[in-house]
Amino acid sequence: MEEFISKFWHVIAAAVVSLGWLFRLEARGALNSRDIKREEDRRREEVARLEKGRAEDKAEITGKLDIISEDIKQLLRQGR
Repeated sequence: MEEFISKFWHVIAAAVVSLGWLFRLEARGALNSRDIKREEDRRREEVARLEKGRAEDKAEITGKLDIISEDIKQLLRQGR
């Protein structure tokens, strides 16, 4: 056994280091997957918030334009 270890120690060391590197890489991949999921959720929430704000702005602008349109019609009627 000692002879085997002394003869192939570099292969054994490479295998151990490779396994360590593989586990580290897998852990990093899992962490990146969680980060991507969190960013997707955050982006989805942000888009929903912006769409809601845009709809509110559109409603406000439409209301103001309706008032302006009525004022213009009233002024045109008075001018005749």
